[in-house]
Amino acid sequence: MISETPCNPTPPAKSIPATAGPMTAPARLQLPLQVDVEALTIGALHARALGTNPLRDLRARLQLGAIDGAEHRLDALSAGWDRLQATGAARIAARSPFALDLTLAVSQAASTPVTSPAPATTGPPGKPPIDLTAWRATLALTGPLEAPTLNASVQSPATATHPAQSLNAEAGLRPFAAWPLADLRAQTRALDLSALSNSAPVTALTGQVTVASTAIDRPISAKLTMNNDLAGRWNDGFVPLRQLQADLSTRADDPSTVELKTFNAEFGTRTQAGGKLSGSGRWQADRSTLTATLHALQ
Repeated sequence: MISETPCNPTPPAKSIPATAGPMTAPARLQLPLQVDVEALTIGALHARALGTNPLRDLRARLQLGAIDGAEHRLDALSAGWDRLQATGAARIAARSPFALDLTLAVSQAASTPVTSPAPATTGPPGKPPIDLTAWRATLALTGPLEAPTLNASVQSPATATHPAQSLNAEAGLRPFAAWPLADLRAQTRALDLSALSNSAPVTALTGQVTVASTAIDRPISAKLTMNNDLAGRWNDGFVPLRQLQADLSTRADDPSTVELKTFNAEFGTRTQAGGKLSGSGRWQADRSTLTATLHALQ
């Protein structure tokens, strides 16, 4: 048993080149010994996928070979990133099909309201401060290691100045397949992206996204319908888009080619229409085409 092991900060390591060939599922995860780390602590973890914000104050209890070697566990997990603070636990069976169970609960680390960008005097009225105290998110990854299901939910109850917000998504994953996403379904209601990240614009997104795919060499279809009830000017911290509908397809083995079957976009702010743009198109590495019709675009 290891109670605590201190370590000194080290500079970021160079990128490790990717391994040739597809990743394969393990044949076994059993170990000839049991390891119990009572307190694992990492002050800051930097990774390219995390952007400029490191993972902060990572803490957990690690058990390898728990329950007489039947599973591996990560308990009392907590960490911070940007505005977010997460807690959770994870476990995986040591024998095939390696049943996986990971849960995370995420909340805002900030204890004071965050004020949306102040508009210019000629722009739309400013949005009231966002109350972060009741904002909550959950994430669960469950199922066999080769085909788990990811469920994610973001919820914020209605306040005196903001409607209730939500994001619910479910995705079927195939982590060892050439194309890891089987399907995706997501719905949003009045979702404000600025509550998730300091660099995101103020929004109120309501709509749905569906993605369906079967293999790396087969078409991937995606459909998007989204309304933004807080459309506004870029320089005021908003997005000048009221509504977007799109139907597109691509292939994982040829991501440079995207066929935009149809799209309809309505621009403007909350108080002023900015016109519409509709059409279809095709993007390729060496050539792209777009057929569009403008309707009173400003």
